[in-house]
Amino acid sequence: MFKKVFIGLFVFLLMSCFCAKGIAANDTGEVISNKYFSFTMPNDTKGMYVADKTNDSIYIIEKISEKLGAGGLAFGFKVYKNPKDHVGFDGYKKIGELTDKSGALYDVIFIRPDEIRYGEGETIAKNYQKLYNLGKSIEIKGVNGCVYHKYQGSRGAYTYGTFLKKVNKEAKQNWSSSYYKNAGFAYYDINSDGIDELFVGDMKKGNIYDVYAMVNRKPLRIASGYNNLFICNDRFLCANIERANNEKSFLVYSLNQNAKDLHLYIEYMYSKNRSKSKPWFKTYTGGKYYESISKEEYTKGKAAYNDYNKLNYTPLSKIK
Repeated sequence: MFKKVFIGLFVFLLMSCFCAKGIAANDTGEVISNKYFSFTMPNDTKGMYVADKTNDSIYIIEKISEKLGAGGLAFGFKVYKNPKDHVGFDGYKKIGELTDKSGALYDVIFIRPDEIRYGEGETIAKNYQKLYNLGKSIEIKGVNGCVYHKYQGSRGAYTYGTFLKKVNKEAKQNWSSSYYKNAGFAYYDINSDGIDELFVGDMKKGNIYDVYAMVNRKPLRIASGYNNLFICNDRFLCANIERANNEKSFLVYSLNQNAKDLHLYIEYMYSKNRSKSKPWFKTYTGGKYYESISKEEYTKGKAAYNDYNKLNYTPLSKIK
């Protein structure tokens, strides 16, 4: 009798352990969902957060901070049907696209707070930092017939594939063999919106020939034919232009999100045609008005943008 009871108890404990392990393995965390997408919060964040949900967005907020009215937003996701609606927001980065069951297309945006705020205390700070760091590793999924396309319309290789073949074909047909031989392409997100721009340039010299960007989800040539155009200070495009009569300009451009052309940030000009005794000028308006400046300001101004980023080009000839 004792033997039978012992065996039965052993089997019961063994099955209990097996079942417990099975539940733990499948219990990966809380699934948070709205009309378009869902994601799973890990078990080790349980009790640390509240999820603020709408039909098109989910925000993860540190729980104690939220109760105290002290902020606590760690990260969020939101979908936009119109690309223009998420232009210009700090901390917004496109991470892919989503199609709903009707075939409508949406941009999927990862959101960071533009100003980090949370309640005081070591526990709050620790919880917030864990949630904040977690945001970049969260994977979302489409729900209710929606399909999420990670990196589509965001990372260069997932965005310009077919279009790049067209660019290569035109270059091969229209450029001289020496230009084409040295030409390459590269991707770089110059305006920090999560969407790569496409650059075509000289692999040896490093300068850029053409700049392409996504405008309303379609690739568009933004700039072409500049003399010595480079990426400078990570987020600007700089160009040197020399004109007749010893006149030259150093131009600094920015590329606004979803914009069809470059925006002049500042231009420094040297021109004895305008003044022989004081030939140094600057403008923010693209030639409409030039302000006379000192030689020192001219020199320091140009030097502030001399951190050139050399792109890691891939030869156009490798495109199949």
